Amino acid sequence: MMTKLAFFLGVMFLASLGCAESSSLPEAPQVQARNHVVSVTLHAVNENGRDAFAFNGEPVAPVIRASPGDVLKITYINDLPSTSSEKCAINPCMDMTNLHFHGLTVSPHAPQDDVLTMLAMPGQVLHYSVRIPRDHPPGLFWYHTHPHGESHRQVLDGMSGAIVIEGMERYVPEVGRLRERVIRLKDPNCHAEYPPSRTRRLITNVRIADASGDTITVTANFAVYRYRRGEPAREFVGHYRHKLRRVGGVLKFAERRAILDAHELGAMGSVSFIL
Repeated sequence: MMTKLAFFLGVMFLASLGCAESSSLPEAPQVQARNHVVSVTLHAVNENGRDAFAFNGEPVAPVIRASPGDVLKITYINDLPSTSSEKCAINPCMDMTNLHFHGLTVSPHAPQDDVLTMLAMPGQVLHYSVRIPRDHPPGLFWYHTHPHGESHRQVLDGMSGAIVIEGMERYVPEVGRLRERVIRLKDPNCHAEYPPSRTRRLITNVRIADASGDTITVTANFAVYRYRRGEPAREFVGHYRHKLRRVGGVLKFAERRAILDAHELGAMGSVSFIL
């Protein structure tokens, strides 16, 4: 039994995201509906050689919060330069732009989610009026540019933002008590590891804390050592607390927790997840 539990605990893995410049995660500005209308003025700008959305004078995309039945009124102004130094899929870049509301079940016709005929060249303005259906499911969606031939470059530059359709607590009441925060990692220095890290794990003190009915609570201490070329070795120390459940004579995870003893970001400003 102990051997099986130790094996289960040993299959935990370490995934890392590296952010070289900063460890702070600022809150994005929020835009909400008034009288069932969400009004936003958004600019397409070039900031330090990269295309971006600008809102209220800052190069940041707001989180748009709406409810089923609301209308998104978005004035989108193309303030990109008339000539671009960047390369596009279809050269030369023309710095045309528009918006696509990814995941929303809305009309594809103007003035809604029309990515084919609604296009703004530098100096032009688009006016969107997107009606969210009353039966639209809640959840997290996003908006981004979608001019064919140029959207790949613009989205990689960071021209995207989040859309939250409210109402999830109607389906899952428990989430109504949770604090919600939308964080977007769009900096090119924040990326999945490549080349991947090498990790070694030391798992000790594997114990059965409780065995009530079909559920077994198991605890263990761990030390995970992370090695990556060009970076100092890092160590993560903590303990596991897992719940296993017998299903058809087989032990399966019902709950997995990894609790770190340290609660601060490392000196390199990286964010690491112990799963």
